[in-house]
Amino acid sequence: MNSGSEAAKKAGSVVLLTDDFSKTLSCVKYGRNIFDCVRKFLQFQLTVNVVAMAIVFMGAAILGENVMTSV
Repeated sequence: MNSGSEAAKKAGSVVLLTDDFSKTLSCVKYGRNIFDCVRKFLQFQLTVNVVAMAIVFMGAAILGENVMTSV
């Protein structure tokens, strides 16, 4: 906390500027919300990309054409 000694402030990697626990709790909730949103977005992107690649490769196998060519 900000009311700690200078040695503790220098040794700590994070120094809280306020002693109000409710503000610290709201910051933790906000950080967890950001983490959850990023995790959901990455899961969605991975799913979409895997399905897209599967469709491309199955289409190439069925049609017998080379899909990995330059335009």
